[in-house]
Amino acid sequence: MNPNIPKATYDTGSFGTANELRLARNEGPCCLQDSQLTTPLSDSLNRYPDYSRLLTAYSEFVGVPSERLVVSAGGDEGIDRVIRTAVSGARRDVVVHAPSFEMFDIYATQAGGSIKSVPWFDGDFPFDAFAATIDSDTALVIVVSPNNPTGQVIPLEVLLKLASHCAERDVLLLVDLAYVEFADNDPTPGLLQCKNVILVRTLSKAWGLAGLRVGFLLTPDRETARCLQTFGGPFTISNVSQQYAIEALTSATQAMRRNSAQIKKIRGQLTQKLVENNIQVLASQGNFVLARFSQKNIAEQFRDCGVQIRAFLNRPFLEDWVRITCPNSLEENAGLISCIDLLCHNKKSQIHLQTTSQINNPSVENGIRMIDKQDSNQARRAATKTRNTNETQIVCSLQLDGTGQAQINTGLGFFDHMLTALTKHSGIDLTLNCIGDLNVDDHHTIEDCAIAIGEALALALGERRGVRRFGYAYCPLDEALARVVLDLSGRPWPEIHLGLMREKIGDTSTENLTHFFQSLAINLKCSLHVDVLRGSNDHHRAEAAFKALALALKDAIQIISSEIPSTKGTLT
Repeated sequence: MNPNIPKATYDTGSFGTANELRLARNEGPCCLQDSQLTTPLSDSLNRYPDYSRLLTAYSEFVGVPSERLVVSAGGDEGIDRVIRTAVSGARRDVVVHAPSFEMFDIYATQAGGSIKSVPWFDGDFPFDAFAATIDSDTALVIVVSPNNPTGQVIPLEVLLKLASHCAERDVLLLVDLAYVEFADNDPTPGLLQCKNVILVRTLSKAWGLAGLRVGFLLTPDRETARCLQTFGGPFTISNVSQQYAIEALTSATQAMRRNSAQIKKIRGQLTQKLVENNIQVLASQGNFVLARFSQKNIAEQFRDCGVQIRAFLNRPFLEDWVRITCPNSLEENAGLISCIDLLCHNKKSQIHLQTTSQINNPSVENGIRMIDKQDSNQARRAATKTRNTNETQIVCSLQLDGTGQAQINTGLGFFDHMLTALTKHSGIDLTLNCIGDLNVDDHHTIEDCAIAIGEALALALGERRGVRRFGYAYCPLDEALARVVLDLSGRPWPEIHLGLMREKIGDTSTENLTHFFQSLAINLKCSLHVDVLRGSNDHHRAEAAFKALALALKDAIQIISSEIPSTKGTLT
């Protein structure tokens, strides 16, 4: 038996079922559409690969001459090449930080080397401890930024200082930048100036092309690149993978950047939700977060909710932590956030999460249904609607028979305040996340949120059987008094008279508050009359109107019979 065979192999994690939300493997949203492959694959399937076009495409993207690039089968195969190149002669030690990527230890063992680990879990990178570990036996130093699985980053000035320290001792520094597209800053340009630094980049993460297995090594010069090429097979990746990679690099860069920006937004929302539930979470700059729950076997509890996350068994520093990959869409994130709430508050309900293909199935009308554990055959009045345009990306989840719980994030403080009041006083649970073009103005955000809420309310009401149908309410707020009368008739008609005088209240245009009520009525398919009868303060006038709507809606959606309340026999 070869003594260099490692005792353990890389734990890829379980694959899960098709219906699970797979958040265990840091897979990102794909930047390519099926229609983007412009060159027929049949033209190259019978030939061995020529990587010149791929190298040129990546060279133009990353700003490195193609002669300094090496194609690898994912970033990990490139890491293997560097380790086998460096570990030779008397120098056999590979210095890494812990925790980090498991394959460093495996590859070093296969190459006949040994790992020296320096603890770095949270906070500033431990430069002094790292530097003290580098000695005459050191063959290679490896760092990862953002680090997997913690998401911690090493500032460029610290990386340059470490590179200089290694150069003084004739040691190579390998910097793994697999997750750099999700970070606040990219150290690539600065590190490319160092003569002893090799960078690892990949198309697996931000590009969402993990299945292609395409990565790159960025080397300091042509000679280093040629040396690394000799430590791998002559044809590292297939022509199929190469062709898709070229298409991504030449036509999908903007899609990749949009996806990365959305993942950062989702990461922020997910982190906020974990903090709100008193879950310890590290400040990550990857497409994942590392969190510690108080419950035991939390990964299994997530699995029961249809969510697959990554637990680390028998890993130093990580025994009590789980890694949660950021979902690929706002819609999936809404489901994940609901799952976290349920697990943290020990509620009796569970989310039945649906995959994108299920959500797109007309039979479920783009809905995520809440199912009660005590009676799984009775669907509750709840729904989720999404709206994705060039102007907004919205996920709206609501439950009619709730307790007035609100999780609102539209980017507009006053508008969030109004929707929270609407939720609180109507008793409807509402989760609303919106990424809108607020750099233009607030019109599209407010209009599209109204559309999404109206459509979700209509979906949750179904055929409106048994509802009271009519609702009316007066609501005062100090000197202001508002009246709302509505009819869930199935026929849209807005009559909105707010009488607001100011151009803006906080960050929200007053004309768009009127437009909110109009758009809501049209998409809920109801007759809605809103009149602010008096008031001198526009904040009070607007808030009174939203609260009156909440009280009227609360009455109208109540179940009072089993009949459809219409002589026509239908309200849709």
